[in-house]
Amino acid sequence: MSKPFRGASKELIEKVGFLVDRTSINIELPSQNSLKLLAPQKEKAGIVTPMKYISQEIQISKQEKSKYKEKFVPAGQTTQLIVGATPENDLQIMKLSESLYQNFHLKRVYYSAYVSVNKDSHLPTLASPPLLRENRLYQADWLLRFYGFKIEDLLEESHPNFHSYLDPKCEWALRHLHLFPIEINKADYQTLLKVPRYWHCFCKTYYQSKKRVSLNL
Repeated sequence: MSKPFRGASKELIEKVGFLVDRTSINIELPSQNSLKLLAPQKEKAGIVTPMKYISQEIQISKQEKSKYKEKFVPAGQTTQLIVGATPENDLQIMKLSESLYQNFHLKRVYYSAYVSVNKDSHLPTLASPPLLRENRLYQADWLLRFYGFKIEDLLEESHPNFHSYLDPKCEWALRHLHLFPIEINKADYQTLLKVPRYWHCFCKTYYQSKKRVSLNL
């Protein structure tokens, strides 16, 4: 995996892209204001521009039909951002992630709970890392990538943060009780994906075999 440094030329990124399986350009923080506050040496354009270029080159490489031609970053690109160091809520963070997936075809967004390591006055001080919040963001991220959810299904302006005791899919189900119970022998694939505790691999396997098998409980 490579991590292109700030200001790297397109030529250098292209050369490295054919030598590595994946690449990562860390977005670091959820907004430009947060970057100015905690990482003033970084700018949004300096992160997004190479990310966009890599995304375009990956799409071009995927269209190459020859199996002998080297692929550009074949395992895709990822990014990472810090959670809890700045005031953005979960809705803002997940909107950012959704945008990155849609616009740059990212393989994955990683979330890292902020850990206070010193008493520098320029840095926030937290009693403990927000690990539960990090976990909720990962759960929601999987719902976006594999379960057909959109961010507006999970959060809204009047409800901008995930629940402490309920995972995002369970919380969604409780807000949509009128859709349950579901007759799984008649439900389509997208409906099965919305059922709490149903993994996407189970939904796919069962939906493909339901023409031959009926599940009785």
